[in-house]
Amino acid sequence: RTREASAPAPAPASAPAAGSSSAGGMVGIVAASLAVLAIAGAYWYFPPVRQAVAAVAKPFQTMLDMRPEKKILVVGNSRTFLNDMPGMIGDIADSARSPARYTFTRKGSADASFRQHWNDPSVQYALTQRWDEVIFQSESNARFSPQARQEFLSYGEKLIAAAKAAHSPAALVVNWAHAETAFGSKTTASAATDLRAQTVIDLQKAHRELAEKAGAQLIDANRVWEQFRVRAPKQSLYADGNHPSVTGSYLLALTIYKHLSGGGAATVAYAPASVDQEAAATMKTLLDW
Repeated sequence: RTREASAPAPAPASAPAAGSSSAGGMVGIVAASLAVLAIAGAYWYFPPVRQAVAAVAKPFQTMLDMRPEKKILVVGNSRTFLNDMPGMIGDIADSARSPARYTFTRKGSADASFRQHWNDPSVQYALTQRWDEVIFQSESNARFSPQARQEFLSYGEKLIAAAKAAHSPAALVVNWAHAETAFGSKTTASAATDLRAQTVIDLQKAHRELAEKAGAQLIDANRVWEQFRVRAPKQSLYADGNHPSVTGSYLLALTIYKHLSGGGAATVAYAPASVDQEAAATMKTLLDW
């Protein structure tokens, strides 16, 4: 009779080498620690990374922010909104530990004139609401023809009156002049410089005339712009001879923040990553002078 072969007994499982699990755990801890250090290093030493993290966290911070809110309506154009200038004001205020939390509603489009704003139903509706402040900035070509200047004055007065009718304080940004290169290739360098200098004066006069007639406060970006050009001639405030660079938008944001807060700029810690730190310090010195 054939006998069935018995199956071999299974070999006993080999026991893990002594200390292997603890060694693996230690490797994991070291790897996690290095990852945390790498993330922390990127956060502290690379401003773009820090700002990206802050942008992600900002909605959650806003939900938990218990500071009183100040609602600002900004009626402007591409000069106003390029480089997220209103957002810069909020970052500036937060870095200076502002007791108020600023929120901004934006109205306007590229090259929008005061006449276009007045005829825009969304602007008209916004002006019927109560704001802690309404800030107006005119288009860049407001003074280049008699008709444009007249529209700047007449429609600017209407816009400011509408804001005040809703019991909203109004402020007018004094525009900066174009760069010398924008005054035509057919003029000599000295002629372009003279034309620009006269434009700076004309812009001051027109904005002061409108502010006095309509009862608005002035945010004199024109004056600070010119002073900064003298103090830091190697720093470009222009992106294209008209619109602001990031540095120019930051200067405008600092100027508006000083107006809104009623304080100085010395406590401001925020500056965009691309703005030279010495340039930022010069701006704050000018605003506190």
